Amino acid sequence: EEDLYYRGLKRALSDTEAERKLLDSYFADPENFVPLVEEIESLGAHAGASVTIKSAALTESNRVLELSLLLGGDFDEVFYFLSLLETFPAKLSFDRVWIRKVSTAAYGNSPAFPWEGSFIVKFASI
Repeated sequence: EEDLYYRGLKRALSDTEAERKLLDSYFADPENFVPLVEEIESLGAHAGASVTIKSAALTESNRVLELSLLLGGDFDEVFYFLSLLETFPAKLSFDRVWIRKVSTAAYGNSPAFPWEGSFIVKFASI
C-alpha cells in the first residue's frame, strides 16, 4: 500500500510539472534574477523607452527582489512601459513611482529625454 502511495505521488508530481514551472515563473529566482532584469529591460525597448537598472538587491530575508529603475523617453513611451510593467506576469508591487517632464531650462539645451522617471519595484522571490 505504501508503494502504491509513492507511485501515485510520483505520478502527480510528473503530471503537474508544467503547472509548477508556470507558477515558479511568477516569482523572482533569488539565485539567478538576471533573466528577470533582462525581461524588464526588454519591456523598455518594446515601449521605445530607455530603461536603466540603477540597483538590484534582495531584501526581506531574500524573499523580495527590489529593483531601482531609471526611465527616459516621450510621455507615451514612459506611460506604456509602466502599463507593461503593471501587467508583467510576476508578483510585483510598486514601492515608488516618480515621473517628470524635463525642463530645457535646467539643461541649457535639449535634454536627452523629454520625460524621465524613477521607480522602485519589488518582486516576490521563490
